Amino acid sequence: MRFVCYSYDIPKSTPADQYPEPSCTLRRFAAHLQQSVWILPEAQLGRTTDRTRDLERGGGNVAVFDFDERGHEKLMRKARACLEGEATRIRKYVESSITKTGDRLTKARAVMSVNETNDAIRFQQTALNRALKELADSEECAVAFDLSGDMAELIRSVRSVIEARAAAFVAEK
Repeated sequence: MRFVCYSYDIPKSTPADQYPEPSCTLRRFAAHLQQSVWILPEAQLGRTTDRTRDLERGGGNVAVFDFDERGHEKLMRKARACLEGEATRIRKYVESSITKTGDRLTKARAVMSVNETNDAIRFQQTALNRALKELADSEECAVAFDLSGDMAELIRSVRSVIEARAAAFVAEK
């Protein structure tokens, strides 16, 4: 498997709604290194075409660099570490959002505010849906890097945490 580095720069003067944030697409098949720099399997480069075109039309810059094949093992370790970090971030996000929602629900119920209670419940449902979507993206990325076997247990455990938290939240409502 050959890898490329995909880097982009969005001009600060560009309106946020001009085009979608590239990371939403990239996270499904690329490992995030830092800021706007990603590693992706060369075979996945075609999936960036629309985002690249949008970025360049909006005045952004996109650069793609090949990696030397001698660095293959290091890149695979980096991709694995990125995916592990993403799964951990998602788990922490779910745990944090559950805590925040619990606090919001306690306050809303203390003053018997139906609107605030409903807002807190919607907030939690949105957070859980987002976490599941991001985890599915991480799973797809693991497949793109041929790391699905290595990442299966971690992804399964994070999904279990999300589902357990969701069930506990539903029971608490």
